[in-house]
Amino acid sequence: AKEVARTLLPEGLTMSKMYMQGSVRSWIHFVQVRGEEGVAQKEIVDVARKVKKELLKHFPCLSEVI
Repeated sequence: AKEVARTLLPEGLTMSKMYMQGSVRSWIHFVQVRGEEGVAQKEIVDVARKVKKELLKHFPCLSEVI
């Protein structure tokens, strides 16, 4: 699979930065859809968990929603 090959190839071993933007509503939906293992690839689940952490840091009232 392509995602497995990336870990073996040299470009898969370098760190990169990802910049993302979206509305709070879009981020809530992203976390709800991609925040659990088995639903999405491990890498995107990790991103969703980090997004959730940041959302809760800035909007604690969202803990009931996400």
